Amino acid sequence: MLETAETMVAAWSANHVGVRLSPSSYLYGVDDSNKLKTFGYVIRAFDALGIGYLCLLEPNAKDAERGVQIEHVVETFRPMTSVPIV
Repeated sequence: MLETAETMVAAWSANHVGVRLSPSSYLYGVDDSNKLKTFGYVIRAFDALGIGYLCLLEPNAKDAERGVQIEHVVETFRPMTSVPIV
């Protein structure tokens, strides 16, 4: 994911690159034992790249049924980045 973003930033400019993340989703089998640590690392790396924006999805009802590690995604990750969050 980071390598792809770095390649896109090199091809265009960082302000033309946006990334969509779903830290509390189980879509397509995405899971991790420590989503805060994993996604925190990724979000800080995107911040360092200076990407144009992050699109962070909050958990939906289906995710909540399974139990989520991060209930308030934007609130949790906002302090980790200076890029705009959609």
